Amino acid sequence: GCMSCGHLFTDINWDNMPKWDASARLYLELDKKKRNASRLLTDQIHTEAALLEFERDAFCEAGGQIDGMDGGWNGQSINTTIEPPPMPIKLLNTSFSSSSSDDSSDY
Repeated sequence: GCMSCGHLFTDINWDNMPKWDASARLYLELDKKKRNASRLLTDQIHTEAALLEFERDAFCEAGGQIDGMDGGWNGQSINTTIEPPPMPIKLLNTSFSSSSSDDSSDY
């Protein structure tokens, strides 16, 4: 095998050995850099596509229209009836009438 790159020549006949190429190692390193760059690029594209899909779904839930290309928020997703929160049970059972015992102060 090759001591430099580790290629095994076990299945190749001596007469069929490849010719020596001094730049083969440089091409191998360049190819490795290209593969790493393409892997990083595909990861970035995958992340951006996921973010775009999330934003598109949020836009549709907010009332936007994708097919009609009207776009924008039309206010249909807001419920206009607003009810106050329920009163605590403790306050509902107390009476607000003043009594004579309330007038005296312990100060």
